[in-house]
Amino acid sequence: MEIIGRLELVDLPELHLERIEAKIDTGAYRSAIHYKDLKVKTIKGKETLIVTLDLMGDTPIEKRFTDFKVTKVKSSFGDRLKRYFIRTKIKIGHKSKMVDLSFSDRSDMRYPILIGRKVLAKTFLVDVSAKHLHTPHQD
Repeated sequence: MEIIGRLELVDLPELHLERIEAKIDTGAYRSAIHYKDLKVKTIKGKETLIVTLDLMGDTPIEKRFTDFKVTKVKSSFGDRLKRYFIRTKIKIGHKSKMVDLSFSDRSDMRYPILIGRKVLAKTFLVDVSAKHLHTPHQD
């Protein structure tokens, strides 16, 4: 087990995103990343999820996914919301792990990425009194 703080810089190497500040939230089950715009289009006969990521101050980046899923999740207010998910790799400190990452409007939140306990299980312990115990490992 690796000890991490309540805030960490994370990498999402398959999305070519590095050193994004994430909130580690043991109260949340799933993980999420902030998006500015999201739409589904059929491109060359394939359903494609087109997401514009706006990671709080960075230039918005458009990403396209043909491998995604849609599910309904319960919000912290008890509402059932339709969410789009992708499966991708996340790096926290020296550990990498596959994660189901949902796209969520986090514009009212301080951090563009939320890491939930599904990612933390069996890999990380969270020291809630600490921040930034790890910087992303550079290969």
